[in-house]
Amino acid sequence: KPVADRVAPRFNTAFSESFWPELMGQRTASGEAVNHKNAFEVSTALRCGFVIAEDVSTVPCKVMKKDVATGRRTEAVDHPLNDVLTIEANGWMDPLQMLETTALHAVFTGAGRAFINRVRGRIVEIIPLEPGRVTAEQLPDYSIKYTATAAGGETRDIPQSAIWEVR
Repeated sequence: KPVADRVAPRFNTAFSESFWPELMGQRTASGEAVNHKNAFEVSTALRCGFVIAEDVSTVPCKVMKKDVATGRRTEAVDHPLNDVLTIEANGWMDPLQMLETTALHAVFTGAGRAFINRVRGRIVEIIPLEPGRVTAEQLPDYSIKYTATAAGGETRDIPQSAIWEVR
């Protein structure tokens, strides 16, 4: 055999191009389809995902301000976004739950996305979006257009500025 055929590949096969179509719901060699929804049914996969998501969600997420004169950074407790990131992310989740949910989506689908709800230009809540209901498309100007599908089938385009994405 030629030397090239005997040398082990230099990359992890989990990151090869053939791996991703199988992961995202196409048939595998066993004939079973694997996607983020049925991966949740495997307790080992689910627990591993939760371990990662729990760790990500416990990292402090603070708004900081920099003093121009001294260059020192301090927590901006008076900033409007501070309450969203430290007290209540939305009407039914605290920030830890919102971060954990978004991280779990990122673990299993590659991208956790949340809607940034603004009222009069001020962020008032961050709402995680179900992965299967949001698609992203890169436009010719390199911006991203997100399209969300409601439970009833209605679709709505969401501008890039209204989505927080964790990969």
